[in-house]
Amino acid sequence: MYYTMAQAQTLIEDTIDEIIDVTDPEPDYMYNSVFKVSDMPRGQHVVYRRAGLDRPSPRVVLQDLAPVNFKEGSKQTVDPLLWGAQFAVAKETIKDVADAGPHDGDTVAKLLDFSNFTSEMKHTAFWRVDTECADKLLNCTSTDTKYLGLDGLALASAAHLGLDNPQTSQSNLSTGAAFTPSVVMAGISAMNTQRDDRGNLMRAPKKWKVVTTEANRWKCDEIFDTEKAVYSAENQKNPLYKIRGDIERVIWNELGPTYTGWFILGEGHKLQWKWRDHPEFSKDSDFSANALKYGMTMRGVPFHDDWRKVICYPSS
Repeated sequence: MYYTMAQAQTLIEDTIDEIIDVTDPEPDYMYNSVFKVSDMPRGQHVVYRRAGLDRPSPRVVLQDLAPVNFKEGSKQTVDPLLWGAQFAVAKETIKDVADAGPHDGDTVAKLLDFSNFTSEMKHTAFWRVDTECADKLLNCTSTDTKYLGLDGLALASAAHLGLDNPQTSQSNLSTGAAFTPSVVMAGISAMNTQRDDRGNLMRAPKKWKVVTTEANRWKCDEIFDTEKAVYSAENQKNPLYKIRGDIERVIWNELGPTYTGWFILGEGHKLQWKWRDHPEFSKDSDFSANALKYGMTMRGVPFHDDWRKVICYPSS
């Protein structure tokens, strides 16, 4: 015997622990380019809907100021979701590694497999986050509770209401619109003229993101990188070419490589992913199963508490 069982187990554990430490797949996924990613300091994220302050009122010297009349709406409570994964190294495998020694070809292959399993487990953690965030956009018109915002409506709706009186009705949903320069320009203009809950114009974003998939990749190049207007016989200038440096293009295939929908996001949008617990790995010698078990758990949730600065063009 080259190794004792304890030494063989230590070899396997050291191999797996090293892969856990050096593997960082998070940058490979697009959710953190689209959503605002932050930590959730408490077990729930609670937001109250309140209209912002209006502009200061004119006054004369020594005039008392009237207190602000806060306009309040509903409350949103967001609970983190829990995920986990696990794989096991059988006691028999540990014994085989002990008998064969660290340099045996079969042992090297087994250690490589454990490394790959561990790396894949870490990848699947962030893959899960990527799919959950993508689902948020794919279900932008869904009225399922988990997709609703602070106003109780879907992210994309033609009937968003303010807290003013009479209430301002606004839309950030466009269906059946082709992905063309004129539609992109109209979407940016619509976003730049959105109103807050008091009915006042909001500060317009100065930078935007267009989020779409492989189905529209080359259209992005046509729309933003062509100096002359495409799809036009007059050959006039393309206004989007001038501001192309302020428009980031995100090709997010987790939406589905054949998905033809697209989204415009302005800086300051409220699409969020909050981590309650980042991926955590643990190991346990399960004597009842004669195995060494490695597990991963994490908690987090995608949500939005405001629909503004998002324009949705879902696939029809």
